[in-house]
Amino acid sequence: MRSRLPSHAPFQATVLTASLFLPGSAALAVVDADQGAHQGYPVAADVYSTVQRQIVPDAIPANAEAIDPYEVPKYAANGYGNWH
Repeated sequence: MRSRLPSHAPFQATVLTASLFLPGSAALAVVDADQGAHQGYPVAADVYSTVQRQIVPDAIPANAEAIDPYEVPKYAANGYGNWH
């Protein structure tokens, strides 16, 4: 019994599969390969990384009252919620 697929069907399947994957791999190639220091930064003169500048909570005083989450008015009086 003869196959109904034309002789060029495997080639078409290969081209179709490649066309599905190539756009994704081309997008990955657009990533900036130069990860070194840039000559300038257009946003500001001083730009810090997250390692250089972090926002961290202040230590809670030893005499702070233990409060429940719904007692929001007591947060500031007990030193909770302060950041630097």
